[in-house]
Amino acid sequence: MKASTRTLVAVLAGASLQLAAYTEAAAPVFRVPRPAPPAAPRPLDVAQRQIRALRWKPSSVSTGLPFHAGAKLRHAAQLPLEGAGFWTIRPERNTHYGTDDMVAGLIETCARLLESDPAMQPLAIGDLSGPRGGRVSLHLSHRSGRDADLLFFWTDAKGSPVLTEDFIRFDRTGRGRYLGKPVRFDVLRNWSLVRALMAGERFGERVSAIFVAPHLRRLLLEHGRRTEPDPAVLARVGRVLLNAREKDGAHDDHFHLRIRCSARERSLGCRD
Repeated sequence: MKASTRTLVAVLAGASLQLAAYTEAAAPVFRVPRPAPPAAPRPLDVAQRQIRALRWKPSSVSTGLPFHAGAKLRHAAQLPLEGAGFWTIRPERNTHYGTDDMVAGLIETCARLLESDPAMQPLAIGDLSGPRGGRVSLHLSHRSGRDADLLFFWTDAKGSPVLTEDFIRFDRTGRGRYLGKPVRFDVLRNWSLVRALMAGERFGERVSAIFVAPHLRRLLLEHGRRTEPDPAVLARVGRVLLNAREKDGAHDDHFHLRIRCSARERSLGCRD
């Protein structure tokens, strides 16, 4: 092959490679769009799904006084192990049963708290009642599905919320210790919990009592007097937030919530 011919072939080959590179670079790139990750469900949406699940059974019935022999619970609702803004502790005790109103009210209250305060740690919920009511070990009451033990919200020593994992006693200044570390009674979130229990549509006026140790009641009411804009709410909290009686335990490690009978339950033998 002559030199001129070889030169021409080389030039054509180089031009061909340049054209291919240009064509590849200029060609539009088609990519299959990735679907956006699904949005996290709102806490209240999660709560409503759990509440709707309660309808697949007959309506619950609470009978008798919560602390008397003979109190029973029929067609109990079972509180889920966890949900939006809550989790249950000591599930092996099989004591997370209550009336439909008690269980639905707890689910909804916790979801509303979480929506208003995304930094909130889940509320730890202890005993309600057994699946058929009656005597529950460690308690004089909790026999008719209308009682619930709600553990306090905590913070660490710097004021950041931490997960409540067990019953921890708090002293007159709101201090306690867990696994050797200092924790504090979270006055802000514990006040929000008490307020939400009494303001919710499912509980409201049916909250008959929230028992707590006298020194912690004092801390809560002092906080309420500084921050609560509605005098009627503050007055109602003062009436419902009750000093625990000594025979019922100190209640310096949890709230004890009790709700009144519904009109239907009262006609079937429920007593407040």
